[in-house]
Amino acid sequence: MNTAQPTLTKLKSEIGVLLKSPKASQAQILELLVNRLHDGLHFSKVMMMCSKNSSSLFIFRSKGLAHDSPLHDLQLDIARVGLFKSLLNIPQSIWIKSGNYRKYRPLLPEMFKQTFHSENFFLMSLFVGKKPLGIVFCDQAKTISKLNEQVYTEFKLCVSFASKALSLVAQRSGTRAN
Repeated sequence: MNTAQPTLTKLKSEIGVLLKSPKASQAQILELLVNRLHDGLHFSKVMMMCSKNSSSLFIFRSKGLAHDSPLHDLQLDIARVGLFKSLLNIPQSIWIKSGNYRKYRPLLPEMFKQTFHSENFFLMSLFVGKKPLGIVFCDQAKTISKLNEQVYTEFKLCVSFASKALSLVAQRSGTRAN
């Protein structure tokens, strides 16, 4: 089994360079994360969904969406108990796949199910310190590559590393998000 994690290595390097600048922002870190996940792990869609009040999510950053995609304006209501609400309670990740989709389907927001027709995707909460910032969504619906344990592990490590960098920037600036 190949345990090399080139995407994580590249992300760490890029964020390391960025953090040397006193003007580093959380938005820049999120942009690097989305780009690395899309280009390095070959996801067809990567979306950083942010939450200002833990009752709804909106697309803050994305890659792999058509310029005119209605997903750019997507607002997901997550006020009620469900999978996204749970992800915003504590840092965690989940791999939804055909084998467990039926179990999680009732916990997904209706608008999400209507919009995303994939049964194979990764979700992971992104925190700044102890405060939830949002959820990272990735799928490979339009790629030859398939989701697997190695990709899932690297996905989680990349998001976790970005979370630490976001916290560092927040400590420097005394803010939650830029």
